[in-house]
Order: sequence, then structure tokens, then C-alpha cells
Amino acid sequence: MNNELISIIIPIYNVEKYLCECLDSVINQTYKNLEIILVDDGSYDGSAQICDEYSKKDNRIKVIHKENGGISSARNVGLNVAKGKYISFVDSDDWVENKFIEDLYSYANKDTIVCCAYNRIENGKIVIHGLGKLIICDKLKFVNLLKDSELKGFIGKDIDHLGSSLWNKLFPAWIFQNVRCPDGKNSEDIFIILKLFNKINKVIICPSLNYNYRARENSIVATINKSNLKDYLDAYLEQEKDLLNWDNSDLLKKIKLIIVYTAIMNYSLYGYGFYRLNKNEIENLKNIIYNRKKYIPNSLKKLRIKVFLFINFEFILKIIYKFKKILKSKI
Repeated sequence: MNNELISIIIPIYNVEKYLCECLDSVINQTYKNLEIILVDDGSYDGSAQICDEYSKKDNRIKVIHKENGGISSARNVGLNVAKGKYISFVDSDDWVENKFIEDLYSYANKDTIVCCAYNRIENGKIVIHGLGKLIICDKLKFVNLLKDSELKGFIGKDIDHLGSSLWNKLFPAWIFQNVRCPDGKNSEDIFIILKLFNKINKVIICPSLNYNYRARENSIVATINKSNLKDYLDAYLEQEKDLLNWDNSDLLKKIKLIIVYTAIMNYSLYGYGFYRLNKNEIENLKNIIYNRKKYIPNSLKKLRIKVFLFINFEFILKIIYKFKKILKSKI
């Protein structure tokens, strides 16, 4: 395989504390034929200046300054100008090992998406997310693995070892034709990831721990508010639409169960007092759950009880959440 150009897109917003570590890790990749696209999404700390300083030190860096439009908008701007044969994403508060691109590229071709394992770092604690071995599979097997991994996370049996993120992967650039992140939305990875996997035939999961994901309390992902949680639910509803075209009943059952979990989580955070829901929003959640409750297996008794109470005796479930909140505050 030739030494082909690879575009790395880095959306940036107010991360001056972490940005140098991120950029140093990218410019020091062992794979050198890179186009590094920094999209400054209207930062008002020192991030914009850091971007400009790095562009003077490395001619592979292209800086785009834009008005704040959110992470989806920033990713899309990067995609619109990317010239690489392959595309990878790095979040600006994360960092990568120096063989991140080299290892992914060693498996790459135009009909394959390549993923790597990653470290999740939170409060000094490191948790490895990965399957520990090389896996080569078709897209159907991979998405089944992905949904099984997500469900284990929701059920609490294990962590989600795969995840729907864009950032620990190498994509052939052509698959982004007619695919963009939804402007103004968070959870943009979940919105589009199945659209991308549907375009290829093969997925390779390599065990290399080459990506370091920093879980921050004030990050977009960790911010609990009604808008973020609605986007999260809407993203899985979009995946449900995508999977209708895959004609696979097992996958549809899994995504419908994930949607039930996500909708109940939306309500539970309302019950714990993180935000307010009006009557119409609560009824919408009920309808979403009601239309998918038959996919809850008998083994998930706690979830079945929550769904039963929510649909039939919502006021009781709300009292339970309030009581739990009081107990937690006294511990």
C-alpha cells in the first residue's frame, strides 16, 4: 500500500488546558503523511492562539476559525475541506499514542473501517476498553458486537468495550459522501455511525491501545441537561431507522431495547431533578417505550417493573426517584 494522505480532524472548543498534549501527540505520529485539520469552533480561551502557533511550527496543520456552532458543525467543516484518502478524528481534550495512525493504516483499505482499543481516563483512574484480540469481521457481525457491548453497559453487566465513537477509528474518506453530522446536535457519533458502517463490508478491530479518552466532568458528553439527553435518545431512534434497511430482526430487537433504556434514563434524570419535563415530553417518552416494551426480555425484571410503573403509574415512579434522591443526599 502506498503512503497515502490521511486527514485527522480535530474539533476544538475552549480546551487550552489539554490542547498542547493533544496536538503534540498528533504531530509526533510515526506515520508522517498527514493533513491535520484544526477546527476552532469559536473558542474564547487561549485555544485559538495555540492552534495558530502550532500551524507555524508544522506545515501539515491547517487551522479553521469559525463561529461557535457545536461539535457537529466543527466536524462537518473539517470533513468539507479534508483531502485525505482516509479520515480519522481526535477530540481536542484527548491524546493518541505515536503509532495510532500507523497501526490503523496497516489494516486499511477502501472497503474497511479499522478500530483500536482505548483507555478511558477519569479522575486518574484508567479503564481499558477493548476486546483484547484482533477481530476481522463483516459489518453485520461488528454491529451485533457493538449492540451487545452497549447493552451490557446499560444492563450493568460490563462496560461498553466498543462504543459508537468516531475518534478511535480510521475511515476511508469516500464513505462520508452524503453523510454529515446533524448540525446543532450532540451525540453526533451515534447519529451517523451506522450510516458509515452500512457502506462498507469489513471491519477490523485491532487490540492496540493507541487512543486515550479523557472523561471530564464539564465535557459535552458528561453534561446532564434535557437537550443533551434528547439528542442521545434521538440518535438511537435514528439508528433504529437505519437498521430497518438492514433487514435483521436480531439487530432491530437490540436497538429497540437500547431505546427503552435510553428513554427510561431520560425520565429518571428528570425524576432525580436534573431538569424539568413538561407533560407532552413525558407522554412522548411513554409512547416511545410503549411501542417497544415487548422487546424487553423477562430476565430484565427491574427494567420491566420501571416500564410498567412509568406507563401505568408514572406518579409512583416519580416518588421513588425523589425518595432515592433524598437517601443519596443523606449518605
